[in-house]
Amino acid sequence: MPEDDPNGLDALAESILGYVRVHPQAADTVEGIRTWWLPARLADATPEAVLICVERLARERRLRRRVLSDGTEIYGGLP
Repeated sequence: MPEDDPNGLDALAESILGYVRVHPQAADTVEGIRTWWLPARLADATPEAVLICVERLARERRLRRRVLSDGTEIYGGLP
């Protein structure tokens, strides 16, 4: 999925938000989101594409971004 494909990124973002709607307490890294949150039809999403989506969703205040004490960034539902 090319990162410059807005339709693909929109579908990816909607899928991430859909997961959070069903699992509001979920929080994970970009790799965890890519591995566990996405449906099979989006299994080819690159880590870069997922990062673009979660950063955009965090800027839009639709996801929460947290940095753990070891510097790991996790994304999840809003409190």
